[in-house]
Amino acid sequence: MFQLTSANQSALEEAVVIAAAEHERREFRGSGVYGRTFYLGDHDASYPGLCIKYNDNGTLRSEHAMLQRVYALACSDGDAAPHVPRPIHCFERSPALVYLVMDHIEQVDVPEAELVEKAASVVQWLRSKRFNVEEPFGLMPDFPVYHKLFRWRRAPLIFTNVAAAERWFNVVLRQIRRSREPLAEISFITEDVVLTQSDMHASNFGVASDGRGILYDAASIGGLPLSLANLTLLRTSPFAAAVAQHIFDPEESAQLLASSNMKSLVAVRKQLTWTFDDRFGLDEDGYLVNSSSRSIITPQPMS
Repeated sequence: MFQLTSANQSALEEAVVIAAAEHERREFRGSGVYGRTFYLGDHDASYPGLCIKYNDNGTLRSEHAMLQRVYALACSDGDAAPHVPRPIHCFERSPALVYLVMDHIEQVDVPEAELVEKAASVVQWLRSKRFNVEEPFGLMPDFPVYHKLFRWRRAPLIFTNVAAAERWFNVVLRQIRRSREPLAEISFITEDVVLTQSDMHASNFGVASDGRGILYDAASIGGLPLSLANLTLLRTSPFAAAVAQHIFDPEESAQLLASSNMKSLVAVRKQLTWTFDDRFGLDEDGYLVNSSSRSIITPQPMS
């Protein structure tokens, strides 16, 4: 297992930068469409077992912080937790590229049904981690939450807490002029906040040789109110829906889909698809910008 030290840090960074440049050239020559993730050992045999991610869009610092948090939780739970890649190093080099170094976890090929079952066990472990509603929305204070509900898959603001996000959601809800049925105001602050993998794609899960699940892509993990966590499972992708069948029984799924929060969240998602300015004049606390009274737009019942 590689251990980062002050003596080997510079050599590791240089090897990563050189390998990333080669990966960039090789992948672009191959198809013109490429992912910025690779195994360092494929380029430099001195570093087996290391996985590298790099980009220039500002997400990796946040991903590194979340990966550290999730990895620490997994270590505390031992074999009861899924495998989570160990974060080793995160550094920046010009021109504005950030590199994340972590352990590569070998996975085994399994039938799709087994992958779905293991992904469900990973999701259940995530949902067992509860947090305070006063923490930053998503748990990361410096980067907006990832979720497919949002217009660009990122929250338009870095909300200071769950209450701030709740105020924004209800302002969006008020923009809906016509609805087939009345939409209730969204309420998050009485719900549990749970860890959620918001990108429920099969590639973000795996199965290790010891049979435990593997959790990937900390960039799309965050602490969300339970209603948003349930929406992730029930209304975002076929893979997520398959996983949900191992977490909820049919009656429970039906009750969740019929809940007022779920209906209103689905309506918000539709509204955001054609909204030009998804900040709606609000600040990170969910209040109108430059409002001395800190007033908010109060959602009214819609018909």
